[in-house]
Amino acid sequence: AVRSAILLTGTALYMFGRASKFSLLKPAEEMIYIKLDETSRENGKAAIDVVGTQVGKSFSSLMQQIFLLFSRGRIERTYPMMAMVLVVVGSLWMQSVRSLSKLCFEKEENDGEAKEVEGDAKDWRSGGRAIEASAG
Repeated sequence: AVRSAILLTGTALYMFGRASKFSLLKPAEEMIYIKLDETSRENGKAAIDVVGTQVGKSFSSLMQQIFLLFSRGRIERTYPMMAMVLVVVGSLWMQSVRSLSKLCFEKEENDGEAKEVEGDAKDWRSGGRAIEASAG
C-alpha cells in the first residue's frame, strides 16, 4: 500500500512537472525572443537552451541529493521538500513572466510613441505637404 502510494505520488509529480514545462516554461521562454533582432535571437536562444538546460538539470540533481541526505536516504521523506521547492520556483517563475510581459508592453508603447514622433517629424520636414495631400 505504501509503495503504491509512493509510486502514485512520484508519477503525479512527474506528470505535473512535464505539464508545467510545456504549458508555462516553453511559451514564456519564447516570449523573451519576440522583440529581439535575428542575430540576438539566435545567440540568446542558443545560450539559454544549452547553458540553461545543463545548469537547471545539475541544480535539480544537486537539490535531490541534498534532500536525500537530510531525509537519511528515504525518498518518501523528500516529497514535502520537493513540493515546497516546486511552489517557490513556480511562484518566482510566474512573477518573472508577469514582469517580462510588463516590459514587453512598455516597449511596445514606447515604440509606438517613437513612430508617432517620427511621423510628425517627416510631416514637418516636408512642409506639411503630407497633411495637405491627405486633406485634398
